[in-house]
Amino acid sequence: MHKLLITGILGTFTALAAPVASAAPGQGPRPDHVPGRGLCQMLECTDAQQTAVTKIKQEQHAEIEEAFKAIGELRTKLAAEFAKPKLDTAAIDKLQAQINALHADMANARLDAMKDLHAVLTPEQRTKMAEKMKRGGPGHHRGGKGWKGKGPRPAGPPQGKSN
Repeated sequence: MHKLLITGILGTFTALAAPVASAAPGQGPRPDHVPGRGLCQMLECTDAQQTAVTKIKQEQHAEIEEAFKAIGELRTKLAAEFAKPKLDTAAIDKLQAQINALHADMANARLDAMKDLHAVLTPEQRTKMAEKMKRGGPGHHRGGKGWKGKGPRPAGPPQGKSN
């Protein structure tokens, strides 16, 4: 039981490391980044659609950013609990439940954004978007020339197509 709990805790630390690291000063979106631009390039949006998509994506980002910050704080508390001489499984379980709830909130924010996008897109664009979703969704780079998870991760920048 303890091995499973420790494995779960370590997995949580590893899996959630990237979002917190991206919140460090000097990192984050580039100043010239326009939310939804890559999506609109793929879907060949009109100027009016680009404006609407950008607004939807900015609202989604604001919701998710708050959750990322809260997860970072909870992970710090989880690490402090893990560092104690005696493991308080109830405290760890409670913190993990809070992290899980925030992940669910982020997933729901993404789904809400997708619902809002549906109203903005044409039937042809929705079909194209649905095909992209089947392959992993916008922002997911499956099927490129990059690392496939077999063997050690190559050094250097990621290979393949990027948005």
